[in-house]
Amino acid sequence: MCDHFIKNIEIEGYKCFDNFKVSGFNRVNLIGGKNNIGKTVLLESLYLNTQASKQFVAGIRHIGSKRFDQNPTRKSLPEIYSDILEENIDYTIFSNQGLISFIKKKKKNAFNFDFILKVDNKLFEEKNPFILNQTSTLESLSIENLTHLNFDEKTPTFLLFPNKISAYEFSLFYEKIQINDLEEELTKHLRKFDKDIEQFKIFSDKSIKLKKSGKYFGLEAFGDGTKSYIAMILAIYNCKNGFLMIDELENGIHYTQFDQLWEIILTASKEVNCQVFATTHSKDCIESYGRITKKIAHKDISFITLVKDRKNEITSINYSYDTLQNSLDQDHEVRGW
Repeated sequence: MCDHFIKNIEIEGYKCFDNFKVSGFNRVNLIGGKNNIGKTVLLESLYLNTQASKQFVAGIRHIGSKRFDQNPTRKSLPEIYSDILEENIDYTIFSNQGLISFIKKKKKNAFNFDFILKVDNKLFEEKNPFILNQTSTLESLSIENLTHLNFDEKTPTFLLFPNKISAYEFSLFYEKIQINDLEEELTKHLRKFDKDIEQFKIFSDKSIKLKKSGKYFGLEAFGDGTKSYIAMILAIYNCKNGFLMIDELENGIHYTQFDQLWEIILTASKEVNCQVFATTHSKDCIESYGRITKKIAHKDISFITLVKDRKNEITSINYSYDTLQNSLDQDHEVRGW
């Protein structure tokens, strides 16, 4: 496993996690558990922990705009941040990537924040780096005073909600595919999903089209599964030497196509050196994950199940490649309880 990959994480006070720890992450990590157990919140925490100082606020904005269907282009931000910042704001997220601590201070109709970031055993602290109120904009929330940190802001990291990816994000992703001359690689993967697809293109008007039988058709003609599938492939190739978090990757994908999807995620992530975290509550998806990792002998994986203990607190069970295969072979329940 590469040195820059996340190996463990500790979360205190962030949303549903009061005191949560999980270790044993590998290159590709699948997270399971019942609905509303905290799978997406864990992805958020992993995502925020990989954000450099100037990207941090934009990272929170991205979470708000995607999870709560807010318009990501708006300039008035309190509504976007409300669920993320106003509740349980005093939190700490720590991993081998570093430490982030956020402390809220309520003042009239605005919120002041202290921001602490620990990188390479150095602690940096800013008192009141920004204030959130009804006139706040993304520009006013930039943490300019933290730009001196020795933290690689070029490391690509993306939190993907496959069924909510916008045409603008598609175009940004595809632009990088073109820059790196990966169009043929993308088409090869698409044909594994649908053998009749000949080409994928984004036109000057930002419309997304697939070519079949010599004709181009809009992406909407192919259903949500195709859109999600393309989004995941594009995202992996855009996160070279970085991190990709995928929420509910099974959405819109027919269970008969899980094997093709996992084979691509496992092989492509290794090719571009990307660490992947994905969530699911589908037994078929988990079984496919185990089946394909065994088929291609990809052992740099883990499966994490979130469960509640006797104290009704969220904890985790981590399955390595060997323990996952053994549990699936014996038809044990691995989705959590």
